[in-house]
Amino acid sequence: EGPERSLVRSTALLALGVFNLIISLLPRFFMQTAYRLMVLGMKGDRDTAIGYLRTCWEEDGLLAPFAVVVLVGYQVDVRTFLGEPRSDEAFSEADAWLTWAEERFPGGVFFIGLRANFRAVSRDVQEALRISDSMAPMAQKLPALGLVMNARRASYAQASMDWGKAAVAFREAMQVYQKVGRRSFVPAMSANAALCHHMAGQEEQRDEMLAVALEYKAKHDKKSWDPPDKWAFALADGSREGTVDLELELYQIMTIKHRSTLFMSLEHTDVFLGKLKALEEKYMEDVDKRCRCLFLQAEIHRQCSSFEAGLKACAEGLALEPSLSEACKKKGYIQYMHFISAACHFYSGNLRDAKEALRKLEACSRSHELYYSCVFKTSQLNRRLGLEIKDAYLEVVVSNRSKLTLEAAVPAGTESIEWDFTLAEFSIGFHASFAPDGGGDSRMLQSLDKYDSNNGPVTGRFDTKGQPGKLVLTFDNTFSIMRSKTVLVRLQPDFLVLASR
Repeated sequence: EGPERSLVRSTALLALGVFNLIISLLPRFFMQTAYRLMVLGMKGDRDTAIGYLRTCWEEDGLLAPFAVVVLVGYQVDVRTFLGEPRSDEAFSEADAWLTWAEERFPGGVFFIGLRANFRAVSRDVQEALRISDSMAPMAQKLPALGLVMNARRASYAQASMDWGKAAVAFREAMQVYQKVGRRSFVPAMSANAALCHHMAGQEEQRDEMLAVALEYKAKHDKKSWDPPDKWAFALADGSREGTVDLELELYQIMTIKHRSTLFMSLEHTDVFLGKLKALEEKYMEDVDKRCRCLFLQAEIHRQCSSFEAGLKACAEGLALEPSLSEACKKKGYIQYMHFISAACHFYSGNLRDAKEALRKLEACSRSHELYYSCVFKTSQLNRRLGLEIKDAYLEVVVSNRSKLTLEAAVPAGTESIEWDFTLAEFSIGFHASFAPDGGGDSRMLQSLDKYDSNNGPVTGRFDTKGQPGKLVLTFDNTFSIMRSKTVLVRLQPDFLVLASR
């Protein structure tokens, strides 16, 4: 109790919320760090984190505004970065938090920036640009803010396919750092400007910006360039040598890095997809570039929740894998398409195929250029898939040297039944049969001898044509002397219930 209670409690709620949120987003290779934080009482659960942050805001303590910054950033930026579909409920909540902050702190720079991005992710790019332009006077006083604001303006202009305006915004971002003597990100901004000038047909300005990147590359007094600047150097070199398609390079930057495609109106999205389709047809004989075009189309379809179209593009792109060059295989298109496939299956309710797509991704090389663009998304999808599977599937353990039999009564009128199971590791025997009511002969539906877990999920189907009876699933582990086996099994339709015999 006392006057300091508000500060202490508000600080504690904010800290608990932020740290739990960070832990919940960490991929597996950061789990040692996560474990250390868990020892300090952090559960690493997203719902727990959001609960703390909501309470911090609701109690209106000293740090409530900071809780709003984190909450809105999570709902608008983090969730879209992780590849989660837009949620009307989440956006409505973020809008309410922003409105509260704008009324309390009119002119607050962080809240203005968040509002601009909120409008962009809501596909209202013109309003996002208007709000962002209003920040120009503040940006002149704060160089770091100027860089971020102009880069954002550029991504909004890209979403409108206003290439000239995007190029100007990237130039202004570059000039902010040049004026204060900074070198980092100057090559990256100049290369981005060059790509936009190229699309606007402004060849002289394009070459000027590429020359800036090469000029900075030639400076020998700086060695520790950041990855975006190294990308700019490679782009400038490739353009000079004629080995880079600048249009395709821009489309990938917009789709994967800037995520400008998330801001596009549906009309602009269709136009953008049309341009990628045209490039795919242009490069029909160039397997590497064709695969890249399909990968980008698949990702844009996923961003738009057009899951069937996303899966189709992935299937076409993944089919090209055997023909890809070794250099292309290191680009990460194949790995990213496995993620897209998993996400499309998951959000379509097809958990089995989502799990199989993630299994295929896990088997791929991790040494590729899109690893960090993919790993956080994949980690979150794995966690969500695990929770969904836990709810949808029955987990059973088959002891060594034994069998486990599960039965489900199939009522009259059921036209067909489907089953699928996933084996955690090793191998197991499996038999499925159907015994009709009334004493008829049992019918063997599926029989597998020592099925290897590496072969992925097992699926089966039987058309009962309305005949009532009993489905019997038997898992055979009698050949295993030492090991028990863990199996996740599911029946459909959902009203069928499996029980041990």
